[in-house]
Amino acid sequence: MNPLDQKINEQFPGLVVRKDLVKLVKGNAIVPSYVLEYLLGQYCATSDEASIQSGIKSVREIVRVNHLKNCLLCHAPSTSRRDLVRAPVPSPNQPLPRVYYASSRGALVRADVTYLKQDFAVRHPVQNHGKWPAMQRFDYFVRERPSDKHESAAWAKRNPAASPYRKAALFALRKLTGKDVGKDSKAWRRLLDDG
Repeated sequence: MNPLDQKINEQFPGLVVRKDLVKLVKGNAIVPSYVLEYLLGQYCATSDEASIQSGIKSVREIVRVNHLKNCLLCHAPSTSRRDLVRAPVPSPNQPLPRVYYASSRGALVRADVTYLKQDFAVRHPVQNHGKWPAMQRFDYFVRERPSDKHESAAWAKRNPAASPYRKAALFALRKLTGKDVGKDSKAWRRLLDDG
């Protein structure tokens, strides 16, 4: 690890996420980068390479759920007027009520009883949102499982030298210094330390 990376890890322990890991873990998945940064931050925010490898070898599976369309996934149905906090299950063809928890008609859920708790929530734009808001809350649920032998083999075969981040760094170093000492990081460190 170079001195700058060491200093950053010393000043911000447990908060630094390597961008090359985001691309590596993402692969072809259609997942926002900030979601993967959040997950990597939980398992790989360290300068210890062994801990990073261990964190990456676990596979995180993410489920994204539209909060408004899945009330009964997370909350118990409300069957009694004596339930403490009752909320209507919204209908996609009707606008959302202004006072959400004041309704007592239609299908209701108990907002005080939660089966599933999301790991985090993010507002996203929704196409064809109809009478509902254009920006809606999506809940993310994350589970972790050990990687299978195929996933572990793919991780072992990766080529860090082919990283687009490494290529960009080499391009920048060559342009900034006007020199080219190859692809070896030790040679670049020597050049920069001597300069």
